[in-house]
Amino acid sequence: MAAPPGESTSALGARCRAGRARKQRLQGEVVAFDYQSKMLALKCPSSSGKPNHADILLINLQYVSEVEIINDRTETPPPLASLNVSKGS
Repeated sequence: MAAPPGESTSALGARCRAGRARKQRLQGEVVAFDYQSKMLALKCPSSSGKPNHADILLINLQYVSEVEIINDRTETPPPLASLNVSKGS
């Protein structure tokens, strides 16, 4: 995750809302941000409705008209869970 010179990645873990050109609003927790590629990753409630799942949305900020921080994180986010990369049959 790269930030512009002189800026931090303090938005990680914050809840934000992004407004897109077609008036679509996306809201979730910031899990990644890359300044150079202008990409934002948001963790949102699962579209399937499953309680222990989440959707990760990758947003190209070139197509976003505004980003609003709803509330900043108050503590360090928990470590990421281990991924099982072995393929099932």
